[in-house]
Amino acid sequence: MRVAEPRPQEAVAVLLGLDGRMASDTGRNHERELYANYFQIGYNAVEFLLDFGRQFEDTEQKLYQRIIMNPVHARILLRLLEESIRQYEAKYGPIPEDQDL
Repeated sequence: MRVAEPRPQEAVAVLLGLDGRMASDTGRNHERELYANYFQIGYNAVEFLLDFGRQFEDTEQKLYQRIIMNPVHARILLRLLEESIRQYEAKYGPIPEDQDL
């Protein structure tokens, strides 16, 4: 008997342009997708450095990707995250402040 593979949920990307307008996009071709649950952020006078990685129980954290952006784009990313969280919580309810995963 053949069991059907579970279908992953379709991801929805929320895009925010420099003009502040938001648009949803699905089915985009992504160069590389990674799961991240470990983050580090650094900055200097001209850029922000966002490191993404993974850490699981009994394992050391491992960084996989660094994104470097100027402060203007860091602020745009902050607005995008704030708006996305607001929309998520309106649809699914509040996200707990502290969550053991």
